[in-house]
Amino acid sequence: MASTEEEAVDVCTSILDLCSDNPSLIAFKVSRQIEELEIDAKYVDAILKGEKVTTVRKGERQFKCGPAVLRTEDYALPVKISNVINTTIPHLTQSDAKRDGFDSLVQLENALSNHYPEIQNTDPVTIVEFITQVK
Repeated sequence: MASTEEEAVDVCTSILDLCSDNPSLIAFKVSRQIEELEIDAKYVDAILKGEKVTTVRKGERQFKCGPAVLRTEDYALPVKISNVINTTIPHLTQSDAKRDGFDSLVQLENALSNHYPEIQNTDPVTIVEFITQVK
């Protein structure tokens, strides 16, 4: 325990890194777990072309907005999650399907059934909106 301000600064600087550019500043690192979402490789082209800007996941998921990675076996696509919407399958719209890279709501529903064979029409889903960070 420090009994003076100088001792307190010494203790803090021994725990944290001193900023080399300005020794009167103390810097510290805050790390955050980056979200990783597995995707099917067949969607990579649509993502890179900007045709697919969302992914729909089974369940009520609590993804955090911010940096994320869409991962396949061969790719790691950096994205920024911009919005997360919890809804149910009956509330999905044609617009949701288009933003997810499909021509119709029926195609989106069929894709969900293929990815999640046990999914039911009343199940909750999460729409994850993202912005591709690939240039």
